[in-house]
Amino acid sequence: MTVKDSSILEPLHSQRWKCGEFDDEILDMVESSEVESIAFQLCHSDTLYNDYFKNMNAGRLKSALTCLVLLCAFEMIIHAISGDWLKFAALNVINVLLLLLIFVWEKQPLILSWIVVAASAIILCFAPVALSSSMTLLTLFLCYTLLPLQLKPSALAAIIITLLALIIQIFHYAKPRELIAEVLLLLAMNISGIFVYYPTELIQRRTFRETRKCVERRIRLVHDNQKQELILLSVLPKHIAHEMKRDFEVGHDDEHTFRKIHIQKNENISILFADICGFTNLASMCKAEDLVKTLNELFARFDKQALENHCEKIKILGDCYYCVCGIPDKRTDHAVCAVSMGLDMIHTIK
Repeated sequence: MTVKDSSILEPLHSQRWKCGEFDDEILDMVESSEVESIAFQLCHSDTLYNDYFKNMNAGRLKSALTCLVLLCAFEMIIHAISGDWLKFAALNVINVLLLLLIFVWEKQPLILSWIVVAASAIILCFAPVALSSSMTLLTLFLCYTLLPLQLKPSALAAIIITLLALIIQIFHYAKPRELIAEVLLLLAMNISGIFVYYPTELIQRRTFRETRKCVERRIRLVHDNQKQELILLSVLPKHIAHEMKRDFEVGHDDEHTFRKIHIQKNENISILFADICGFTNLASMCKAEDLVKTLNELFARFDKQALENHCEKIKILGDCYYCVCGIPDKRTDHAVCAVSMGLDMIHTIK
């Protein structure tokens, strides 16, 4: 199975993602949460999901503002017909404010959502007695379906509207039977609102988790690919490594791919073959661990100097360091660079 990725076809030294960019902190942020149920997540905060939720549901606030403007306009018409101009003027101010908020709803959706709740409460207080119950139900439905709030804030907004509606009904209804009926109606509306809200939130949570898994796999794939490229570039020149990867991506059969010899003719180059004098005596005097550590530090410095002197490391064999100047980029001063590399190596050894 061949995985084709446009980034693989780019030169290895010019890849967009560099090693270390995707660190453990980012991977932990998008780590899969299989051990957590959806119900558990509904009651707990998740910074990553909060951003996702905000972007997904921000558009609902405009619909909520539009509905509230229409509701306020309808109530203004009723008060104008009845001649209650004081309430008409107050509702007119609220309506103008809501109309202005429609044009700035994208800036602060959370704050604007609570402004909508406050405006709904004021409109509910000014509502005629005959329409108070119906407008309360409509406002509760708006809290559960159109406001871009998660479960806890939505339930809190609905509770505020419910308590306000009960206070209004207590002042208007003298008969306990009618008050009990109103309480049951509001309770049923809140239960219905939760049953409407929960499946929608459930789908969004599941979609978010699946998307997060895909992003995590992609980041881990890029992260692992970077490590493999570093290993490959440590033993092969980048132009040969790139050519080998390109052959694998083309989709040739395995027999042809592994039998192909990657040869490139180069002229006007300088070869530097360095051998550490007295290495045999040093090896007999040192422990194996100390010897390996010393060679590792020494060759690491050689690699750095090779980059500074425009040399390409070809091979390391024991205490021998083999590099070439003039590949893959041709240089007219390849001999000078090779000599400079040799002098730097002597200085490092001393």
